[in-house]
Amino acid sequence: MDAREWDHFLYVGKTAFFEWAFHYVPFLIMGRVTYLHHYLPTLYFAVLMFGHVLDHFIFSSRRFSTRTKATAFGVLVSDLAATFWWFSGVALGIDGPVNEYWGLKWRKTWNIYNVSIG
Repeated sequence: MDAREWDHFLYVGKTAFFEWAFHYVPFLIMGRVTYLHHYLPTLYFAVLMFGHVLDHFIFSSRRFSTRTKATAFGVLVSDLAATFWWFSGVALGIDGPVNEYWGLKWRKTWNIYNVSIG
């Protein structure tokens, strides 16, 4: 990698990382419930950083063949589609009995089962 490419990688990486940190730090101090609009800026910059790192280390790399890059892309897209499908009940709204969503509770502190509607 030449100096120009390295400078560009660092510039974009630093910008995305510091913007992510700028939006994430309030979660450490916030003592109240956070909602979706609190998470979106942090998620936005995390996705930008993830895409930047993938592009740098896999898709723009000269070490990998076109076939390897296509395979990595296929695996990533398949993983993304499977994850969306698995969490689609929560992403699109829980419909039906909450017991059908047993696999989505990954932490003991998550409270998707004791939902009271009323």
